[in-house]
Amino acid sequence: MTCIMGGILLSACGTGNEEVTDTSIPETFYSETVMQTELRETVISEEKPVQTASSEDVQWLIDSAELPEIIIDENSSAEDILLAGERAGVYFGRAAEEFFGYGIEYSWKIDNQDRITLDGIDGIAPYLVNSGYRKSAGYFTDRENDIYAPMDYEEAKKFIMNRIGLTERGFDELCRNSPSNYLGIDGELYISSGDGGQAGWSYSRIVGYETGENTVAYNCERVGEAEDWGYDEDIIMPFTFRLAFEDGVWKLDGVSYGEGFFELKWLNSNSLMSETDE
Repeated sequence: MTCIMGGILLSACGTGNEEVTDTSIPETFYSETVMQTELRETVISEEKPVQTASSEDVQWLIDSAELPEIIIDENSSAEDILLAGERAGVYFGRAAEEFFGYGIEYSWKIDNQDRITLDGIDGIAPYLVNSGYRKSAGYFTDRENDIYAPMDYEEAKKFIMNRIGLTERGFDELCRNSPSNYLGIDGELYISSGDGGQAGWSYSRIVGYETGENTVAYNCERVGEAEDWGYDEDIIMPFTFRLAFEDGVWKLDGVSYGEGFFELKWLNSNSLMSETDE
């Protein structure tokens, strides 16, 4: 038995200069190669189906905003024309502000939250371009439930014109001269939604008019009263809006200063006559 054990030991040690192979596994091997697993909670969210409004829903929005009854003809007196202008200012001022005033982005479904800035666009005021544009998929008919009417630029333009009662020239001038506007890029709808407020101004009023062929242009003033705002004297900003007789009705055909025009929504017959008589 002793001889046998000795032989085993001799064979394990080897003879001469033979290389010895170390087959031991370092302790660090396990700590470095063990896979660490984490329990992760997988959340599967179901996307809500997109709900879009029908063409009937859009038409209902248009029909529900009835144009005011404005009567101006060759028999109209100066007082009649001024009162017609007041009626137009109250209605169109409020309706135009809904689509061209501050924060109109809230009424539209925004497709792309990244703003794009566009330089060198002819006919658009620089402060509008600087505010940037966002792509829109359409107009909300029920924002709370995320229901909207899909619209490209031309469809949105037509909708706004019919909803307010604008001529094409009226739409273009409101886009150029208002805090918010609309732009078509490759046929798609982009919106610039202006931010701001009415601080520093007291009211707007109509002070006169000029008639043309199937048009009436009203001369107006936006007034910031010194007593209200601590100015040395009243601040007055002149502006105009224009009506045109088209398709058998009087439509808004142009606005030179949107923010002042929107304030005409507060006009009433008594204030108009008292101011224009002064």
